[in-house]
Amino acid sequence: METPGDIDSLLTSILEGARERPLKHDGRLSEQDRQFITRMIDAIENGSKGVFVVLNPDNSLDYLIANDTRLGAIAILSRMIQRTARRVEGDE
Repeated sequence: METPGDIDSLLTSILEGARERPLKHDGRLSEQDRQFITRMIDAIENGSKGVFVVLNPDNSLDYLIANDTRLGAIAILSRMIQRTARRVEGDE
């Protein structure tokens, strides 16, 4: 078995090859959903407030409150619930 003479060059070429290939996700999210999540993250990185909530298969919750307090996160979630209720009722 041959070993490369320059390990740094080998590792660099492997990493560059990985960067050139787009990540392929076999999950349940569509490409459009992934783009939407990326826009949300970009907005938060630019100062917007946000709450990310994930219900895991074991019914545990993971959440992140970004650029706000817990009280602010509750207000954001309340606005989301109100907006959803209006859409369901057909007012929006």
